[in-house]
Amino acid sequence: LAAPVFKLAPGTGLEPLEPTLRRLLPLRAHFESLFLDSRVAPVAVANTDELWRAIAEDGVPGRWAFVGLEAGVHIAYPGKGGYGADYDPRKRPWYLRGRGQTRPVWGDPYVDRQGQGLVLPCVVAVKANDVTGVAGFEVALDFLQKQFMKPEGDVEETFVLDSTGRVLVTSKGSSYELDVDDIKDLPQFGNPRVLERVRAATPGVIVDSDPSPAAVFVVAPLATLNWFFVAKAPLSAVLGADAD
Repeated sequence: LAAPVFKLAPGTGLEPLEPTLRRLLPLRAHFESLFLDSRVAPVAVANTDELWRAIAEDGVPGRWAFVGLEAGVHIAYPGKGGYGADYDPRKRPWYLRGRGQTRPVWGDPYVDRQGQGLVLPCVVAVKANDVTGVAGFEVALDFLQKQFMKPEGDVEETFVLDSTGRVLVTSKGSSYELDVDDIKDLPQFGNPRVLERVRAATPGVIVDSDPSPAAVFVVAPLATLNWFFVAKAPLSAVLGADAD
């Protein structure tokens, strides 16, 4: 875990790329800094062991940091296996999204191949002399659930939906539990009126009595990602215990 791992794309040879790999090795310190800086409550650590102890105890939104090069080299941190023989970073959605981007941009979430549930990549193009590629940092949606989606007051459940109305994460469920290989297989939100607002990008408050019992839905935009946050509360709880 504490060291980065390299993966070469099919058709590339180790010997001609060895100088490039050596140039990439110092990225380890930058990767560590990314994980340190991403913690919600940063605490100073003295060494890598303390870093990973803090990550295990406190959690961090980040799951993977990586760089893919046009030459066919992929470097990822923390170190991990599980790459197939046909893995080519240049063909991955995050690479295609980041190519040509001079500022960091968010990509679409996808199901992580190493079992981390749904992850959201932030990517940007990189160029240093003769080296070109894409650098990225992936955030786990499960961390969002655990840290920021706990219902409070009369709210009984919260949701994050994408712009089509697919449920990405809820306050009651973890994306680790999803038995899907593609976000296209994620379920649509169950209330048609909420779906209508989300698809029309129209935030607001909805009171719906079908199906019973009546509920109040608050739909709020997450503009950076073109997503929506939805909070659900029983109408009786909002209006008072004696309300129908």
